[in-house]
Amino acid sequence: MPLSARDALDAFRAKYTKLKSVACSFRDASGMRGTLKARKGGLYHVALSDRSIICDGKTVWNVVPRTKTVMMNTYKTTSDDVSLERVFFLMLNIYRPTLVSTSKQTSTIRLTAPRADAVIANIEQIDLTLDRKNMITTVSVNEYGTTTTWHLSKLVLNKSMPPTTFTYSVPVGWQTVDLR
Repeated sequence: MPLSARDALDAFRAKYTKLKSVACSFRDASGMRGTLKARKGGLYHVALSDRSIICDGKTVWNVVPRTKTVMMNTYKTTSDDVSLERVFFLMLNIYRPTLVSTSKQTSTIRLTAPRADAVIANIEQIDLTLDRKNMITTVSVNEYGTTTTWHLSKLVLNKSMPPTTFTYSVPVGWQTVDLR
């Protein structure tokens, strides 16, 4: 039997409002695949087929092994970039959840900004599809009428990750472009 709206939202809040870390595999509609490891506070490591993007909360490294190039930049907490890391650690805590639908297999939670002046990175709403165990399987972000969807698998919450997950040392001989 599907959960009541109140029970579904209570279970969702209990699982995600005190989130400290997340790890998952993802793919988007264009076929891009990767993995995400992230910890609250702007720490993340995104591994894609052609590059890795790593952040320690201060510096972002964009690592391209094929060209032996690393671009370094300053992490900006107020960036307009849409990312899974921001969805999990910022928007899940600020945006307001409402239950859109529920069935025996899945439920859909919609996150919306509490006020027009609280919209983050131009994201008007986020739809989250959750499985029977209340794990997020799909994230659909609506930004000015354009929707970006990520399909998640192997989602693990509050996994311990060593600090080295979120740092990078440029190998000798690689080209570095420092934009800090």
